[in-house]
Order: sequence, then structure tokens, then C-alpha cells
Amino acid sequence: MGNSKKENDISTKNNNSSAKKPQKISTNKKTKSNPVAKARKKETEKKSTKAVYNVKAKKTTTAKKENKAPEVKKAQPIANPNVAKQVNRTNNQVNPLVNNISFNNVPRGNVNNDDKNSKYKSRASKLLKEKEPVYFNQIIASSQVESTNNSKLDSIKQWINKNIKVNHVIRGVNANYRVKKTIKNQDPILVILTALIFIVGMIILTKNVSAIGTTEENIELQAVGSFEKNEEVVDLATVLAENIQTSESKEILTIKRSVDFEAEYTNSSKLPLNEEKIVQQGKTGLEEVTFIRTYNNNDVVNDTIININRLENPVQEKIEVGTNKWMAEQNIHIGEQIYVNQDTLLMTSASDNSNEIGNIIKYYDVTLLDYISNDWCKVQIFDYIGYVHTGNLTSSSIDSSLPEKCRKQKIVSVISPNMAVNEKSGLAKTDFYYVLSNNSSDVNHIFDTNAGVFYNCEEKYNINGMFLAAIGIHESGWGTSTISKNKKNLFGYGAYDSDPYNMSYSFDSYEEGIELVARMLVKYYINPPGTPIYDGQTAKASYYSGLTIRAVNTKYASDPNWNVKVYNIMRNLYNKLAP
Repeated sequence: MGNSKKENDISTKNNNSSAKKPQKISTNKKTKSNPVAKARKKETEKKSTKAVYNVKAKKTTTAKKENKAPEVKKAQPIANPNVAKQVNRTNNQVNPLVNNISFNNVPRGNVNNDDKNSKYKSRASKLLKEKEPVYFNQIIASSQVESTNNSKLDSIKQWINKNIKVNHVIRGVNANYRVKKTIKNQDPILVILTALIFIVGMIILTKNVSAIGTTEENIELQAVGSFEKNEEVVDLATVLAENIQTSESKEILTIKRSVDFEAEYTNSSKLPLNEEKIVQQGKTGLEEVTFIRTYNNNDVVNDTIININRLENPVQEKIEVGTNKWMAEQNIHIGEQIYVNQDTLLMTSASDNSNEIGNIIKYYDVTLLDYISNDWCKVQIFDYIGYVHTGNLTSSSIDSSLPEKCRKQKIVSVISPNMAVNEKSGLAKTDFYYVLSNNSSDVNHIFDTNAGVFYNCEEKYNINGMFLAAIGIHESGWGTSTISKNKKNLFGYGAYDSDPYNMSYSFDSYEEGIELVARMLVKYYINPPGTPIYDGQTAKASYYSGLTIRAVNTKYASDPNWNVKVYNIMRNLYNKLAP
């Protein structure tokens, strides 16, 4: 009890004493080795996830045995938090008292048992008897929360003096606790136990404290944490979208839509192989559809049909597919033109024993009406319909010259003594040049150079140009007569048998004479009276006897065989076009 009284006196006097200014000490000074501290250091280095606490505490000089309060000195931070040593700043010596004290057996909770109180009182009394003020320079605490929630307290350091101030940092939030108590007439063991219980309770309550740092005037706990890297990347937008409240709505809608038609295919021998022909056009139908539309946040997510009302049925499309190889080879279709490749008989039926309708001249074109078989086809020529052998027909796809040959053949085939001469010949301008050129009898090239004039007269006055040219050839002997050479009069126009040369007209050019004779024939010889002719005039028909060459011969020439001679020349000119 005597010792306890002295401690009370120290506490009382300490209130009136002033702390000396702390002195700097050299950290190069070696301290005594402590096996317990080394073991704790190794254990702490292995546990990377434990929180490290650095504690700064005030240090006081060695108190005198008298009733003087000890002066407080600043403690040098300990580099290794698991080594608890007291360094005297004045003499740079290690305090063996603090160095040999271990707090591993300090209870972690409130101690209510009298036996345990006696045990700790006895240990504290032993320490106090040495009459050395006990200064706790550093208590190192490391804790790790295991799956069983058992916390392990590695080391604790506390500093007890007249005033205790704790700055506690938990997860970035500063909580300042200041405990100020004047130690007067108190049992020092009770003071120690109370302080230990308070600190242990705070550590248990704040399991995740990371670090404890110190300042010159107070003890500061600073959390130093170690965190694991999150291997799974969290998409914040996705998390928000999943947690945002969605709204769903529905409505009933009715629309009209088309209904597709179906197609039916049938084979046909009337079409070229693999060719398709629509014989009945398809038509789409119409129906009315009622459905429920579901929205999620104004977005359409589903349509559910609840009723379909057919307003108009679709019409099926019918298509024929060709199977005819011959038509495919000829590239011909029903209703198109095809040419006979030789003189062919037109029969009344698809049989050689049937009656003949007529003969179709080579290169003439006919209209294909039907394909009967490999032997017979049904055709039409002019107003006649009958049957011809399939082998006698050829399309222009096989022989591209057939259309031109057909044209010339039709021109040549109509030439006859009874043909009307007040109609166009059907020859093209190129045909006139072809027919009137390269004739050995045209030694002066009169008809060769004036072929275009004869063509123009046909176009302007509606007279057969070949008939006009044949008259000139016959009257001038291919332009060799004296009248034609001296007077440029190919027709002997105006001449009489009594004095032909002197009575005939003279012209400045062959073209002028050709034009005059063409107008005279149209106006007086080849058209009935009143027939509209050139320049708004009508035919006078003063010498009209008919439309043929023979009829013209009656009043135009005194030679009764004149028409035969002229016709033969015409026929020869036409035959130059024959294919």
C-alpha cells in the first residue's frame, strides 16, 4: 500500500509539472535484441493482409523516487511494429523494463472474475515495486478476421499519462475520442486494467482498422488496407438497367394485310423447252388481322394474333412450262413468223393424203399457229390456213438472211403483165440503185446515174418506178438513141412517126425529162378520172384505158407489142432482186 500511495502522490504532482522539450535521438544506435519481437516480426511479414499500426507515444524522463511527476518525452517511431522496445532519448539506452514486458496474455474482454483480478494486480504490483515509471512506447496490433470471426491481437502499445487522446480513423471517417482523467487517489492496477479493457474493446469493435500513426502530441490510428483485385468487370449501365423499374403496357390493334397467292405449274408442248408462260395472272388476297401488341418502356416486344378475318381470297396463278425441243431450237413461239425453206404445199389437214390448198413459194414467211407433232405444224399465209411439214420451216434465228430474202421474193413473185402500174413497186431506194446499176447495155451510165430520180418519181407521183424506167430503156435503147443523147429525152416524148427527131422535146437534163413523163402518165394515162394525184390535182384520164401495161399500150404507143416489150424489161429488172 505504501507503493500505491507514492504513485498517487506522483499523479498529483504531475498535474503541476511541465513537460520538457523532447530531444532528437539517433536511430543509428543499436538496441538490444529481443527474441519475442523478432518472432512477431517474421509472423507479421508473412501476413500481408494484416493492418499495420504505427504508434508514436510521448516519452518522459526517468521519474525521481520523490513525489515529482515525470517529464514527458517524444518517442522515436519504431521501424518494426512487432518489436516493442523503449528507447531513452536522453541516454539512448534501451529500457529493459519495457523491453521484457509481453502483453500477449492481456485479457481481450471485461474481467469480472476476482481471481483474475488478483492475478493481474499481483503482476502490476511487482512492476511498480521497481519504482520506475512505466512508459509504454509502442503497442503493435494486427488483426485478421478469419471465417470463424476470431480476431487475433498481435501486439498492443499504449501510453498512459495524465491525459489520453486517441484519434481513431475507420474507413476514412475520423472519430476523435479524448479521455481525460486525473489520476488521484486511484488504484494504479485499476487504472491499467481500465485502459487495457478500453483499448481491447475498441479494437474488437473496429475489426478493420488498418493502421495507427502517431503525432508529436497524440496517438493517431491510421488504416492501411490491402485490397484484392476484382477479376470480374462490372458494367454499371447493365446493373442500372437491371434494377430500373420497367413498365409494361398492351393494346389491341387491327390492320389489313395482303395474302400471297399460290402458283400452279403445268407442262406444255406449245412452248419451247423450259420456257414459262403465265396463262392466268395471280392476284393477292386481303385479310383483316386483330392482335395484341405488348410494350416495354414504349418499345414493342411482342405481337400476339387473336383473330384473322379473310376479306378477299387470293387468285391462283397458272403457269405453263414448255417441253418442245424443236421450238427451243428454232427459238420460235406460237403466233410468230417463220419461213419456208423450199416450195411447200399447204394441206387442209396434217396428212399427206389431205387436199392441197396451194403452193407456198420458197422464202415466204408464214405465221405459226400450232405445233402438232414433229411432222406437222399449223400455219397461216395471207388469208389461207393449213398444215405444212415441220421440216420445211426455218426461223430467222437459224438463218438471219431469211427476212431479206422473203422481202425480195415477194417483190419478184408479183411481177406479171396484169399488174397495176399506178402502185409503188415495193423496192427500196437501194434496190433501185442495185437493179439499174451494172447493166452492160447501159454504156453511157445514164440509168445508173439516174436510179435515184426514178425512185423519187415513184414516191412523189405514186407510179411504179420500174415501169417508168422500163419505158425509158425501151424508147432510148438504154440511152443510145440520137434523141436521148442530143435532146436528153429518154422517152421520145412528143415524137411522131412522120418526123420523130424534129417533133420530140428537148430537155436540159435527163431528170427534167423523167419528171415530165411521170406527171403526164399519172395525170392522163394510168389513173381513172378524178383520182387525187400530185400537188392537190386530180387525174384528167384523157387517155386512160386501164391500170395494166397492156391497157396503157392502147393509146400510148402505136406498136401493139409495146406492152410485151416493156413488161419483159420490167421482169428482168425485178429478177435481179430474186434471192
